[in-house]
Amino acid sequence: MKKFCLLMAALFTLVAFSSVAAARNRVALLPYINASEEHKGYVDEAVLAGYTFRFDKDGYEMVPEAEMARALENCDYTADDEELPDKDQLASVAEETGADFVVAMSIETLNASRHVSFFQAKVTAKGKLAYKVYAAGSRRLYAFKTSSTDDNKTVFGGVGYKSPIVNVLEDALEQGHDRVTAYIAENSTTNVVTRPTPRRQQVAESAEAQMASVQDTRDETSSSRSVTHYPRVRRATASEDDR
Repeated sequence: MKKFCLLMAALFTLVAFSSVAAARNRVALLPYINASEEHKGYVDEAVLAGYTFRFDKDGYEMVPEAEMARALENCDYTADDEELPDKDQLASVAEETGADFVVAMSIETLNASRHVSFFQAKVTAKGKLAYKVYAAGSRRLYAFKTSSTDDNKTVFGGVGYKSPIVNVLEDALEQGHDRVTAYIAENSTTNVVTRPTPRRQQVAESAEAQMASVQDTRDETSSSRSVTHYPRVRRATASEDDR
């Protein structure tokens, strides 16, 4: 009974690791490009929260920055031109890093303008983001853009630029995140369990060993129970009865 419980625990652990492996996509999230005129610190903070850290929190297996930087360098890509990588470059990054998906994003436009009247002051912010998502399994490229607008009004006192700009970024990033994750879900090929890590391999080997041990024990028990030895009863012959 004890061995059976250990076996079930090992199998449960193996299934749990396999499920996690099957559910996680490996994603290369390239550093974003800011091609706009806004380079304040709160722009970086908004992008970190809505782009960089957001995908990490979703549970994807993220490609380390060092691996991405090396892969981008090897495919002769530079962000100095403030343009996103093309399909061939994204495919090269996916191949070198083993990523299932490669995501790139740039801030194309982000600006704010102030409008002051006798009774009211208003700051209007507008922004547009460009995305590219490459699916290694299907070799498909998905490119799209998101945009947003926000007004910050006040009747008394001044009005700042930070709030409307951050609101625009957060909204556009939320739109982009939803579309990227939907595309990943539609093109995911992780229904096949990924290659096991050393830890998963140990669990698998342990489960197999315990299964073999329990099977051997069951075979021995079954064998001993299948043959019942009875004492031999000697039947009397007719000649013996006469005696």
